[in-house]
Amino acid sequence: MFDVFSILFSGILGGVIGAAASILAYSHGYLSVEKVERRKQKISLLDDLMAARYVLQNSYTHSDEERRDFNRALARIPHVFAENKEVIAAYDVICSSMSTENLIKMFQTITVACGLKQYAVSHTHIMQVRSIGCVAATPSPSAGHIDPSEAAP
Repeated sequence: MFDVFSILFSGILGGVIGAAASILAYSHGYLSVEKVERRKQKISLLDDLMAARYVLQNSYTHSDEERRDFNRALARIPHVFAENKEVIAAYDVICSSMSTENLIKMFQTITVACGLKQYAVSHTHIMQVRSIGCVAATPSPSAGHIDPSEAAP
């Protein structure tokens, strides 16, 4: 009788310990993957903002699509950085009063929040936008249109 009880007890105990270990390993792995994915989202957003920041220059003629890309990246900030109060505060400041200094502070805050402190973005880098050989595309007058004077009689 004692042997049956000890075998049954050890089997149940082994199953419980195995299940607990599996749950712990799964949840730890899942949380790690979620954390890595969240960091990727943050860095991707910073990349999108930095890549589209040239639309803020007065000297650059930008298209509606380029403005949309920058505005979409801005709109993702509250979602991607919801847990970071400093980034949300910097975003709120930008929404209420857009200025160069506020923009720089927001970029720097996002850079630190992404875990890229060692690559802190300086004022010079944010404001230094290069456009090599970029000319605003303007459709040719004849593109897609038939000039009535050139139409066959």
